[in-house]
Amino acid sequence: MTSSEGARDSGSNDAKPRSEEKLPQSGNSSDFETLDRDLRTKLERVAWVIVRDWSLAADAVQAAYLSLHQKWDEVLPESRPGWLVRATQYSAHNIRRSQSTQDRLAELLFNQPLQQCSKDEKKSETLEQLQEEIVALPAEQRQVVHLKLVEELTFQQIADRLGIPLGTALSRMRLAVERLRTVLREKVDRAE
Repeated sequence: MTSSEGARDSGSNDAKPRSEEKLPQSGNSSDFETLDRDLRTKLERVAWVIVRDWSLAADAVQAAYLSLHQKWDEVLPESRPGWLVRATQYSAHNIRRSQSTQDRLAELLFNQPLQQCSKDEKKSETLEQLQEEIVALPAEQRQVVHLKLVEELTFQQIADRLGIPLGTALSRMRLAVERLRTVLREKVDRAE
C-alpha cells in the first residue's frame, strides 16, 4: 500500500471504498475491461478533487461508465479515455451541486425543529409547507429523499438498497428537489 492509499484509507468520508463493481459489458468486453482497469483509479481521483468524498467519487465514475456503456458505439475507441474523464468531471460536478442543495435542504428540515422557528413565523410556515410537500412526493422520490437526507446514504448505497440503477436514484432525487423548489416558489409568489 502506498502512502497516498494509506492517507485515503484513514478518515470516514475520505476513505476509498474497497469493493469494485463490475459494469455491464459493451461492445467488445475485453476493450471495456481494459479501459476500466487502466482508468478507474485515475477517474476516481479526478472525481474526488471535485466532490472530496471517495464514495461520491465512485458514484461519479460509475455514472460516467454507465453513460459510456450507453454510447459505446458512438464514441471512437481512441476518444474513449478522454470522453470518460470529461463524463466523470461532469458527473462529479452534478453530484456536488446536488449534494449542496441536499445539504441545505437537510439542514432546513432536520436540524431545526419547528419549535425553534416559532420566532420567525414565515420560516416556520415554510418548513411546514416543505414537510407537507415531502410527504406529498411520489413514494419512489420520497424514499430516495429519506434515504439520502435522514439515513445519509450515498447514491450508490441507495441504488443498491432499492435495487435500482445509480442513474435512477440520482434522477429521483433531482425530480424531488425540483418539485419541492417549484412548489415552494409558487407558494412564496402567491404570498407576496
